[in-house]
Amino acid sequence: MNIEELRTEKELAKQIAYSANRDFDALRRSRIEQATKIIDEELAPQKKEVGLLQQKSNDAEKAVQDKLIELAKERNQSGYELGSKLQKTQRKFAGFGYNNTSVIIYGILEVVTRETRFPDNTPSYSRPSPGSLIVRLCTKDGKPGKKFVKWTEYESKIWKPVEEQ
Repeated sequence: MNIEELRTEKELAKQIAYSANRDFDALRRSRIEQATKIIDEELAPQKKEVGLLQQKSNDAEKAVQDKLIELAKERNQSGYELGSKLQKTQRKFAGFGYNNTSVIIYGILEVVTRETRFPDNTPSYSRPSPGSLIVRLCTKDGKPGKKFVKWTEYESKIWKPVEEQ
């Protein structure tokens, strides 16, 4: 055998191996498709049941959250009306002690709902649950911003109603 015959046999062997591999892959894909079709047909009723149960669970969760929000609005223990504008004085540190000043911060008392917006960097464990009271901090132009403070017993002592001028 010379080198040319060996090269042609090698090329032929490559082509045969390639076509066998391609046929095997096609057969494997068709078997997988048949198996998934059979599984889907057998599990279709169960998938529907799971979807219905999931929908019922979501509806029940929404109903519980709505009830919590209603209860929070009824049992507002803050002493202020919801939506009332509050203020607190806070120290603003600017270097050495003699540079420090006091700043008045404004906020609006509200109840957390499912649609309440929070800053994007607030982790889920720090977000108050629906029905909780928060003070929505106002921006410099006086509009409600995204930042908030949870209403606690301590916060109820430092937040006061805005004095009308």
